[in-house]
Amino acid sequence: MPDTTTDDLARTKAAQRRRQLPPTPDRPLHLFTLDGIRYEAVRELVLMQTGELLMLAQRFSERAPTLPGFCFVRRLANPSTYLQRTRLGEEIQLAFRLRHPAIAQVFHRKVRQGALHVVMESVDGPSLETLVSAGVARGRPVSESFALYVGAEIAEALHHAHTLTDAAGQSLGVIHRDVNPRHVYVGTQGEVKLTNFGAAYSLVVGREESPANLVRGDVAYASPDVKAMLHVALRANPDERFATAADMRDAMRVALARRHPGYGRQEAAAEWAQVLAEGSGLRDAVEFGEGGLFREGLEVHELEGLKRE
Repeated sequence: MPDTTTDDLARTKAAQRRRQLPPTPDRPLHLFTLDGIRYEAVRELVLMQTGELLMLAQRFSERAPTLPGFCFVRRLANPSTYLQRTRLGEEIQLAFRLRHPAIAQVFHRKVRQGALHVVMESVDGPSLETLVSAGVARGRPVSESFALYVGAEIAEALHHAHTLTDAAGQSLGVIHRDVNPRHVYVGTQGEVKLTNFGAAYSLVVGREESPANLVRGDVAYASPDVKAMLHVALRANPDERFATAADMRDAMRVALARRHPGYGRQEAAAEWAQVLAEGSGLRDAVEFGEGGLFREGLEVHELEGLKRE
């Protein structure tokens, strides 16, 4: 009987991956090459409990000296069954259809070391989660005008997804299912981007439908019906189901125009820069931690404790 079994080899490889240092700009990690473009991870941004990892990557053209720039690469958790793998592939295909200024575009997908990686549009700016943390650190949250502006942009992005149709004009019935501050970014020009449509639900014909009692994303930000484990009955009345995002968008835009006239992209960009500057003493520790990676966020009482220290 051999001394080394298949399980032993698998455990050894897994241990080697765990010991690998996270990438840095000075020590990038080569991920893969697609269509003559080399992708190198330069920072790990968020690691989920499921094993899903969001990385910032730099793109290099192997055919020309030009620098294509940065992007996000999301390493998805490995599904354990065929049906789950099928559903994951369909979710990525669905994300390719989304084209909106407030939705981070999905460019490519690639399998690396047995895990599916998705290449997405990056945003040169912080996540809403980082801004919330910095606001707690400085003892003052973002302004009402900033909240209304970002909220209206997110609602507009969701309305676009909700009203997406196929080639025949039939509604695809898309629901994001994981809208939370971790997946909302605000750029240097004040642009708002919603990311991570990988958890989306859709009615696209032939798609492997998610079980009615499957909760996707962060439960803390889930809708009341999902928390109650109620089936999202899209087929019954999709117009009623999808009216919420449009209503929220309109209400927030009216409130913003009446209470804070003139507030827009330029003002939002200036505000988040100020929030980060004033909360910078804690921001780096909160966002990246001693190990170089911020794992899913800190609770408010933990942030308050760090602030007192």
